[in-house]
Amino acid sequence: MAKEGLALERCCQQLVTLGKRQGGYITYQGIIDMFRASECDVSMEALDWVYERLIAEGIELVDQLPDSQVVNRNWQRYQEVTPESPQRPEVVPRRRHKRYDYYLEEDLEQPEPASCLEEAIDNLLFQAGTGPLSAKDILTLIEDCRLSSFEVRQLFDYLGSKGIDVPEVDLSQVYRNASEEDNEMQGEEEPDLFADLGVQMLLQDIGRQKKLTASEERRLACLAEEGDWKAASRLIEANLGHVFNLATNYVGLGMDLLDLFQEGCIGLMKALKRFDWRRGFRLSTYSSWWIFQTISRAIADHGRAVRLPAHLLETVRRLQNINDDFYQVHGREPTAEEIAGEMDLPEWRVRELQAVSQPILSWEATLAEWEEMGTYPTWFLEKYGASPDHDLNWSLLQEVVAKLMASLKPREEQVLRLRFGFDGHEPQTLEEVGQHFGVTRERIRQIEAKALKRLRHHKRSNELRDLLG
Repeated sequence: MAKEGLALERCCQQLVTLGKRQGGYITYQGIIDMFRASECDVSMEALDWVYERLIAEGIELVDQLPDSQVVNRNWQRYQEVTPESPQRPEVVPRRRHKRYDYYLEEDLEQPEPASCLEEAIDNLLFQAGTGPLSAKDILTLIEDCRLSSFEVRQLFDYLGSKGIDVPEVDLSQVYRNASEEDNEMQGEEEPDLFADLGVQMLLQDIGRQKKLTASEERRLACLAEEGDWKAASRLIEANLGHVFNLATNYVGLGMDLLDLFQEGCIGLMKALKRFDWRRGFRLSTYSSWWIFQTISRAIADHGRAVRLPAHLLETVRRLQNINDDFYQVHGREPTAEEIAGEMDLPEWRVRELQAVSQPILSWEATLAEWEEMGTYPTWFLEKYGASPDHDLNWSLLQEVVAKLMASLKPREEQVLRLRFGFDGHEPQTLEEVGQHFGVTRERIRQIEAKALKRLRHHKRSNELRDLLG
């Protein structure tokens, strides 16, 4: 517990420093990214403590950073109080690499990472000033600026906060285009997440939900705070698209998309209970951490046959992302040493993460595959012999027979063991078994017949028949 407290305190100090460097502002997405990078398991109560700590330090929590002039002016004010620390070079987050590799491969002019969303906002604000926006205009702009699905949601929230009427956009088309572009850049085909009928129906329901402006959301949040369940339901329905957006980032980690969406909705409802509309931010931004936390917990609990801790699961996810990005750039899998340098971890730790990230394989399926190929690994032959399937069936047969014999009375079990030569002994006649127990051969025959009849009607007898073929 003390170690987790130190990690949380260190993470909070980094957030305060980052907020001051940004002129006294920090985004909710920045907080989420900081906690994702750390390996501490943060609870809801701890997150509330972090929010209060930032506010006490004079850091304002916003959906997006203000213009550069405000940031620079406020940063100069902080410099008068605290000494200047050496500035680190600007680094493009790894999650943006895939998008910009497209421009490098096509020899096109590469845009600045921070300008993509700003360019889209400026264009839509200009179009809104000349006339109403159309869904086609928004879709075209999203594709031209190559916005991620998260940036699409930020774009819609910003337009709504400015009182601009945003038409209903087919979210399935937006997400489908983004998925196809990612697969094209990676050079591999992945299963279509939106081919499932349930996902298509869900997207249709989400698309029918009318988006809320900032004033409407504040009014509904005020009513929900007073116990109006209809207002709370309307807030949840209006933010289902945001939940779906975040859920798509966790596909491929052991849970179906619809299950991930359901867990994300639970996180959204938890966030609504703690949402304070007086602070001026949107519910979609405030709820991101809770959605992320509930989905991560669900994957840790149900996504694997062997459960991994939540913080370890996020580290494994980061390793997989680094592995995918490296393969895209260099055309090969990275070594453990290269991954260790990227993650700032010891090489032995990376090898452990690679081991736990492997999927759980079926022993029977693996044996069937080897048998179909006609070859077995050397280590397997040395341990189990030249006929592993026979050895496996024999061990299963012994296990079933032992359970069947344990269901008999002790005297019946002893009679059958002597009669049929169990434990490596020679089978004995009725006369020999009768002499062993001091009874007649007829009595031994009766005990044997009664025991065999009981075994034939036992519930495990079918297992024995299957093994014997």
